Amino acid sequence: MPVETKETAEPGMELTEEFLQQHKELLLLTAYSLVQAALRTPGAVDTDALEALEALIKTQRTGESGLIYETRAESPLAAAVQRAFSESLDGFKKILGEREGSAQPREKDLLGILVFLRGFGRQNLNGRQRGRMFIDLLRHMTPVDLRIDERVPSIIL
Repeated sequence: MPVETKETAEPGMELTEEFLQQHKELLLLTAYSLVQAALRTPGAVDTDALEALEALIKTQRTGESGLIYETRAESPLAAAVQRAFSESLDGFKKILGEREGSAQPREKDLLGILVFLRGFGRQNLNGRQRGRMFIDLLRHMTPVDLRIDERVPSIIL
């Protein structure tokens, strides 16, 4: 059964419940990485997270064509979220590559997960300019053992 809506539709890609079940670990870790990046970026809101996702989707699409070109989010906050999110995803890929018998996620699968998260985010915007409904929803959906401490560590000199 397709889980696509007009918010998640992407040309040439069909997102189904089966796809999401098969890539559950990738979905959870990608959502976790996005939440972590957004929470670690002071002032970041849902629109920043969505702009970061959009830039990463464009980068992935460009990579599929054989070109290596990184699309950057225009907003400084979205760019900061994108940078932290990309670093976290790269770290996740490296860990998977080091695991015995574990393969790195295919770029097409990662693109599918990013598209799904973008659509999920669009469906869960509360309409407020500084809203964080999407970020909070993802944070609460993240398993307890993956959750991060939202407090910024204090440095005493």
